[in-house]
Amino acid sequence: MIAAPVFAALPKRLILPRAAQSHAPASRFTWSAYPMMRADMRRSLDRKVRGKPVHDSLSIDDMESAKRWTPSSPVSLRYTTDRARVGSRSLRFTTQQRDEGYIRANRRPNGSFAGDAALFDQLPAAPAARLALDPPQDWSRFNRLSLWCYVHPTGNPINSLCLEFTCLGAPAGPSDPISVHYFADLEQGEWNHLTWEIPEHARDRVSEITLFVPVWGLPFAKVKSGLSLDLDDIRVERVDVEQVDGWSIAPAKIAYSHVGYRREAPKVAVGRSSAVRRFELLHDGDGRVAATFPVTKLRTRRASYDIYDFGAFSAVGVYRLRVAGFETDAFPINDDPWRELVQATLNGFYGLRCGYAVPDAHDACHCDVLVRHGSETRVVGGGWHDAANLSQDTENTHVSVCALLDLHDALLSSAPDLASRALEEAKWGLEWVARMRFGAGVRSLRGGHTYFTDGKVGTDDDIILDQVGSSVFLNITAALASAKGSRRLRTSEPEFAAELLKAAEEDFATVLSVRSAPVHENGPPDWHVQPWQNEVGYVVLAAVELYSATRKQSYADAAAKYGAWLLDMQERRFIEGSPVTGYFYEDAAKTRILHDQQRTSGAPNSFEEGALLGLAALCEALPNHPDWIEWRTGLAAYATYFCERGAEASRPFHHLPSAVWRKSDLDQPMPEDFGAKMFAGRPSPVYPSTPTPENIRRQIGAMYDAGTYLSPNQRLRTFPLWTDHVRHGGTAVQLTKTIGLLAAARVRQDLDLLRLGERQIQWVVGANPFSRSLVYGVGYDWWQNFTVSLPNMVGGLSVGMNSYRNDSPAWGQNAVFPYKEIWVASSARLAASLAGVCGRAVVEGSSPGAMFRNVATGDVSSVRPGRYELNLAPGIYEVRFGSATRSVTLVPGPRTLILDPANSVDLQMTWEGKPGSPKGIRLTARGAGRHLLCLRSANISTEWTELSVDLAADRPTSIGCAVTVTDTASPWLVVAQVGRDAREHFELIGSALARSL
Repeated sequence: MIAAPVFAALPKRLILPRAAQSHAPASRFTWSAYPMMRADMRRSLDRKVRGKPVHDSLSIDDMESAKRWTPSSPVSLRYTTDRARVGSRSLRFTTQQRDEGYIRANRRPNGSFAGDAALFDQLPAAPAARLALDPPQDWSRFNRLSLWCYVHPTGNPINSLCLEFTCLGAPAGPSDPISVHYFADLEQGEWNHLTWEIPEHARDRVSEITLFVPVWGLPFAKVKSGLSLDLDDIRVERVDVEQVDGWSIAPAKIAYSHVGYRREAPKVAVGRSSAVRRFELLHDGDGRVAATFPVTKLRTRRASYDIYDFGAFSAVGVYRLRVAGFETDAFPINDDPWRELVQATLNGFYGLRCGYAVPDAHDACHCDVLVRHGSETRVVGGGWHDAANLSQDTENTHVSVCALLDLHDALLSSAPDLASRALEEAKWGLEWVARMRFGAGVRSLRGGHTYFTDGKVGTDDDIILDQVGSSVFLNITAALASAKGSRRLRTSEPEFAAELLKAAEEDFATVLSVRSAPVHENGPPDWHVQPWQNEVGYVVLAAVELYSATRKQSYADAAAKYGAWLLDMQERRFIEGSPVTGYFYEDAAKTRILHDQQRTSGAPNSFEEGALLGLAALCEALPNHPDWIEWRTGLAAYATYFCERGAEASRPFHHLPSAVWRKSDLDQPMPEDFGAKMFAGRPSPVYPSTPTPENIRRQIGAMYDAGTYLSPNQRLRTFPLWTDHVRHGGTAVQLTKTIGLLAAARVRQDLDLLRLGERQIQWVVGANPFSRSLVYGVGYDWWQNFTVSLPNMVGGLSVGMNSYRNDSPAWGQNAVFPYKEIWVASSARLAASLAGVCGRAVVEGSSPGAMFRNVATGDVSSVRPGRYELNLAPGIYEVRFGSATRSVTLVPGPRTLILDPANSVDLQMTWEGKPGSPKGIRLTARGAGRHLLCLRSANISTEWTELSVDLAADRPTSIGCAVTVTDTASPWLVVAQVGRDAREHFELIGSALARSL
């Protein structure tokens, strides 16, 4: 353990030194130093595709004769014979990575440095070189750009080059790709071969090529500011390109989980439709056939598939799939396949730390970025960089802390070493949360700086932030993070825990004072404002957390009150006969369906998970509350009729849906397109043409039509319906819904929901039509991310999967903002999703001696008489104790089972009557002793609510109960409890509408 050269807790008042010096207040913690994980570059798709055979090519510039290259003001260009890839010379591009004149000239109103990096070539200080192509060139028969770049050594490990082209007249609407690619991690002192496959881009009238070097300061004090690149042999080529979009499986690919499968879980891979009837599972080491299985055929409205189901195989090992001579890369089958992904995700957080010396990334950074409020000035450096551009959005730090704490709790049962790492990372964020708080409901609102300053207070590049104030949503998420942190640290860090709890209570009180009534109508869509639904979900979650920490009834009352407001925003009816319901609206008046990509901090980044986490927390914390059945029904409706039913639209991948859209939604105001407002004045690579309202509406209409039909005026989108050209990325949205789904799985003890949640994470690591992992350095065939100011790091996750047409996934090669941009918010969503699947079921109770047999694997675990605790894999278990036997479904998390043969019950429930029109419930009880059965129901009345039954050990008892549905246009739910304790429950959900997608 070493003391970190950074800080988190500050004195109440900071006196700034006159002389420039590195400022690093002491931390209350001692931090472990970790090496950054190294990616196996043999698995990088960027590396693999460089050596493809070239079928045809056209030279754009071999640098042997002078072309019309035009440098921007920070750049000097000259030809050099020092080195060349073809011919005798190359073009030398020279600029400064830190521009002192730019720093002195760009100031905030308070006189400090503005802190803006030149990350896009349209900015005045951007170092760029442009080659005009007059007349424009038609590249239609080519599909790849290629160039060579030699980086002169500077000591800077972060070297990137942006390649762009402008195609005159190309559309720049929501369905069009951006013709920009940032090559990252260029090697110094050698030629780098850079290739970019461009089949999805318009390229019939290319008028200009731009080479651009992002300038964002110096990450290390010893790095030289001057930068020279030698450029040569720019050409377009025709190759056999990788598949960019579509639901069909890419050629010579199989979609499968690159990180592997749990022994007891379903194991499914997907291939292209073929005549093959059987497939093989091979041992990776020697290629021996471990098992052979039949191929199942599936045809959907989008494509035809071969399904490779090998769920019956559970032997631990490392394997490959072989189909007609084609073999996948290796993957494990074991008890903890998520470990690699968890470790990488934690590595990604570590790499995004601000104010910390991250190996191979930067010194302890932003120690001279200060936030000022009244007489106090505090150092901002800390927490995590929000994204590749080094900024910091406060709510994302809060949510990241919560995700890491939840991940810690889950890992305690499966990987205690990684649990400790997750807790340490959460503590790193908690210190920053505490330091950025200036009082009750008052905190630093955002750090928009994107420049690596020198870290020394008193020099020209100091940044002073004045954005301090009160934000309802930030106060909600801060109260939640602080309350969670207080509970986790109560024993190990009692003083800090007490400070956090006090802050949480104060901040939460400010929220209640300004949100005392529901928001009936949100204002026009705004990228920077969370809707009322997001706020209410997190208020409920924070209130439950505070209740758990303090046991104050006022917090339970607040949680229940806001929980009722939350349910008022949920759709429970099958509108126009649509088979999908359970989704949420933005406000109490239900004016707009929640379309999570429309209200964010700049890109698709939903906070919808708060609603489901809040309902789950209410069910678990207040099981005897009169509204418990309504909370439970809200969870069930979302999980069953939005997630499960909506995922049918993307069979066999079962990708969770993004949102329901009504035709009338297309006529509503859309968020302002700030990018077009700033950059669409002249043709450029980002905006080759100015987006017109007519074109935008036409493309939005086409995206609506491409959704899955629900009713004459409704469609279901698997991917978000984009409203502008730039703000794309669907994986963060998908994982937000995954978090909610897994919360429902935990509360309902539903193994099918758990498996559907696992499918979402498997999609992210290879079980998608391209068989590409979206997580850098994990699995196989990952493209590089848009990292710009940082290196690509193992575990880095971008905003995620794009979509251009037909509501189908798209994952091109170009690393561009924001869909390929690493975001800490995406890592937080992945961490929270992993928290729902990576743990084990921790079963405790008492027994006369018992045996738990996993039905899927046959594994048996035994306990001795008395108190017991078992750590078991999720699954269905046959439990034998004394003369009794019962079936138990276990999902990750704690579970109490009192096993008494003389007083036991195993209950099964089925509907009686026609499907969708039940007349009764049939309960079949097995066990012994007298038991009180309690029924709790929503949208359906039952003949009885409590009934005592006497069970005999040698025979089942059948019990009937007549029911009457209240509203056939909505789902109904019945929960049977053994006694009045909601921990032992059995559930039936139904609806009159059985139509699938």
